[in-house]
Amino acid sequence: MNVQAKKPEIKKPDAAKQEKIVLYIGDDDSYWTTIQSRFNSNYNHLGFKYVSLYANGKPNDHLRAFLKILELRPRFIYIDLSQERDFHMRLAQYLTRENSTKQIPVIGLVDSKELLRECISAKLSAIHIKCGEYHDVVYDAVRMGFPREARRPDFARAKCAIDIELMDDCRVGFITPTSMHVEGYFEAEGGQEIELFHEINKTILPSKKFLVNTRSTSNLYYEYLYAYELDLKYIEDLKEETPAAPVDANHPAASLANLKAQDLSAKHLKASHESELARVKKKFKQWVLSNVDDAAQKKTKILAIDRTLSLLKKAEKPLDKYPYAIRFQSVLTPELSELDIIRPNLIVFHLEEFLDTDAMMAEEEKQRRKDLENESLNVLAQIFNMIKGMDKYSPFVVVFNCTKYTSKSFQESYKYSLILTNREPITLETVLEMADLYEEKQNVKTNQLIQNKIAVLKKENMSKYGRLTANDFKEQRYFLKKENPISHAYIRHQAKIIVLSESELVLETSSHLVQKSYRLTTPTEMSIVIVPDRENGKPYTEQKGVRTYQALIHAIGENEKKKLRQIINEVFFIPLNEKREQEQEKFEELNKAVLEKKLASLDRDDLRDVDAPEVPQTSDKAKKA
Repeated sequence: MNVQAKKPEIKKPDAAKQEKIVLYIGDDDSYWTTIQSRFNSNYNHLGFKYVSLYANGKPNDHLRAFLKILELRPRFIYIDLSQERDFHMRLAQYLTRENSTKQIPVIGLVDSKELLRECISAKLSAIHIKCGEYHDVVYDAVRMGFPREARRPDFARAKCAIDIELMDDCRVGFITPTSMHVEGYFEAEGGQEIELFHEINKTILPSKKFLVNTRSTSNLYYEYLYAYELDLKYIEDLKEETPAAPVDANHPAASLANLKAQDLSAKHLKASHESELARVKKKFKQWVLSNVDDAAQKKTKILAIDRTLSLLKKAEKPLDKYPYAIRFQSVLTPELSELDIIRPNLIVFHLEEFLDTDAMMAEEEKQRRKDLENESLNVLAQIFNMIKGMDKYSPFVVVFNCTKYTSKSFQESYKYSLILTNREPITLETVLEMADLYEEKQNVKTNQLIQNKIAVLKKENMSKYGRLTANDFKEQRYFLKKENPISHAYIRHQAKIIVLSESELVLETSSHLVQKSYRLTTPTEMSIVIVPDRENGKPYTEQKGVRTYQALIHAIGENEKKKLRQIINEVFFIPLNEKREQEQEKFEELNKAVLEKKLASLDRDDLRDVDAPEVPQTSDKAKKA
């Protein structure tokens, strides 16, 4: 067998032939009818077809619902999280992880703000609170799915300069007595101090300051962009004392006494700080150790690669309820990045292999099957090439539905020993049995290594290592379940809104942002999702280290929407109001000048009109005399 490895492709359906399906997952017929009406009013020319997943009855579970969605291949998905919360949230997580659906805009619909943070963590494209506002519910989907077709809103766009803080949500995987493992989309370098807003009680961990130890893009659980190992600082740093004043020559004794007092105070503060640091470290370690639970850690990670995802059809419960971290993909990305991101211990692959075809089978069908088989073998070859090129990584690979090749032939052909073939189609039951065997062997291997290490140490120094046990080698990690509030955290980015409307905004920042949601409290409580430019598709523009991003506003309630409109109106009319104020000032100044001139003129007239001293009139008798 000689298969030339080529990069696998995510085959997208022919856009011209694919129906433009808008899918709704929920039971709120009234809301769904309104959404359809809004689509028809603005985008009837695009020929959308509207489908409700529950029109013919609700699927038995979210896995079957997910398979149904794969068959429909919708362009947009609205998932109603105000109903069947757990059912729909799991379904949303599958949609945002599966390669063939993760590029589809998935809009979450909620009744209140309660689920907003969880929805953002599930990587939903946007979230809308069900209310009387419908424009953005439709516009956001079209802007993300058909950016050039999206009709620009006729809302006022105010140019402004509003300073804001973006809350960038991340997840905490586990905590040790000295560090925290965090996954997120933010960028930070080794040695950099960051401020992480965590949910640990401040009496246990007073400080929100951490030092970045390492950053990685592999072996991720939540499949964010980066994984960080952050060193705890526990408490705030001791503030630097102001330099002491120089000795006053006129009063040397008093100056020296003052210097000694300052030095004594500084030593006291330093000792107090060190004592508090030791106390917090001890208390924090006790808190971590009291929460360590081996059962919370899923040690074995499984990646199932199956074009039809047939292994999901007989799952008896949600995949996250099994003791292993199970991920699945119907198709891999061209770079096979999933292998490095997830680093699965066990890879199960369903080979597209067919038995001898019927002589009566159409040639077109024969060729289709042959192409599928060749493509499947090509992907398998690419997987082994990738694995062999990765450092410190040797997963166990099981190839199902493999009748033409033996384990040995694959091992020799791909020059990789950890391969097992299975003639049967892939099933979740068989995969779980293999995972049990794998984990059992790994536990035996790990325990043996620990016992060997203990024996060596005791031989070197019995008095020092005589009491060592296997428990001393167990990692002191407090693994957080995803439902635990402490698993949520966020960092903040400084930014400035330069253009604002009630549906969109443009912002500037020196931070690197990705196409995801960020939460804001200014100018009102809401979220935004970064989107590429509608014309050129660029994620941002940059000038002198400042990046300009476009974003859609979502996750905003009716009252917050009213407040946003009020702010926009105020900002929008600022130039007009300023102009009116200037005109009013000029008018008042002119009036004042005219009045002063008039008053001055009146004063002069008054001076002329003042009566002169009265001269007595001479009587006629006097004149005659």
